[in-house]
Amino acid sequence: MNTSGIFTAPINDNLLDATIRLLKTLDNPAEAAILGESIIDEIYYRILSDEQGGALKVLLRQQGQIQQISKAVEHLHKNLDKNVSVDELASLVSMSNSGFHKKFKEVMHLSPLQYTKLIRLNKAKTYIMEGKNVSEAGYMGGYNSPAQFSREYKRQFGVVPSAT
Repeated sequence: MNTSGIFTAPINDNLLDATIRLLKTLDNPAEAAILGESIIDEIYYRILSDEQGGALKVLLRQQGQIQQISKAVEHLHKNLDKNVSVDELASLVSMSNSGFHKKFKEVMHLSPLQYTKLIRLNKAKTYIMEGKNVSEAGYMGGYNSPAQFSREYKRQFGVVPSAT
């Protein structure tokens, strides 16, 4: 069975109810502390017992590989300002380059390079929305070339960075 880390299914009423109850606890720290974990457990139960639960169970069996990809993703996020190679990521998680690339794309639905570009652009967009100027936001997002940043930003978001 070929599964990915992302799938969709209609939400049933019981799962929707539990999710709404969990979100309502966010308004009250005491409720969140007391009820949050039990509602999360209920949500896990409802997801696993749903018709799509089988796909999630397969993913849980693949947990080791998903954890490896998670470790690589965490490393990327911590090192956005550096050029991190696929070789470095594969080595970090003790996988071959080709095996890492294949597994990363299976789990994240993007290549490591595409994923890195996306998180850099989103980080820079956040900086722009916080009031940073475009050049500064691009550099803070890991771009060394303002022209390249502007090109990739427009390709991703459909507008030039200064229009954000």
